[in-house]
Amino acid sequence: MRPVIYQLFVRHFSNMEMHGVDWGSREENGCGTFNGVTDKALREIARMGFTHIWLTGVLRHATQTAHPGLPAQPESIVKGLAGSPYAVLDYFDVDPDLGSAPELRMEEFKALVKRCRSVGLVP
Repeated sequence: MRPVIYQLFVRHFSNMEMHGVDWGSREENGCGTFNGVTDKALREIARMGFTHIWLTGVLRHATQTAHPGLPAQPESIVKGLAGSPYAVLDYFDVDPDLGSAPELRMEEFKALVKRCRSVGLVP
């Protein structure tokens, strides 16, 4: 069977803020989270015939958002405030913005991977 891949950009996919502000903060523009990718959404993606899911932009990358123990990066190396998901800082960590609670981001990411698998999607 040929794989059919659905690319899911978590930051946008589960962001419910509809009225963003140019160059706005995370609080102003919202941000999707691992927990925001619902079981219903994953079931619908699988129902459409997708076999694999590519969770895009989840690795920890340069951003101007600071979190406890994780300082913001210099403005000179960050695209916008949220940064580019291609400017990876740590291949063994995930973006703290994508966690409902930044300190629980890895657990939330692992739970999302498990939910993907539970509906038949290969992450």
